[in-house]
Amino acid sequence: DDDVNTYWQSDGPQPHLVNIQFHRKMVIHHIRVYTDFKLDESYTPAKISIRSGTTFHDLQEIHVQELHEPSGWHTILPTIEQAAGGGEGGGGPLR
Repeated sequence: DDDVNTYWQSDGPQPHLVNIQFHRKMVIHHIRVYTDFKLDESYTPAKISIRSGTTFHDLQEIHVQELHEPSGWHTILPTIEQAAGGGEGGGGPLR
């Protein structure tokens, strides 16, 4: 909804998971998350793991990113420009 004041929050057992499924194979160019450590403290992720597979049972970790007291928007997988230029984040789109 483009409003950083509305958000998903979980107080269940860790690790917290966000599972995104597509009906067919898709190319993911980048994933972005908004964090505010000063506001959320213990709810702010310290590590984000991206896993890919054809079913929930064959997921393989393809990217891990550590976050230290993050604030603002963070690109987890590289943007198209970063992938093309080999900039920060490296690598290409997730297929």
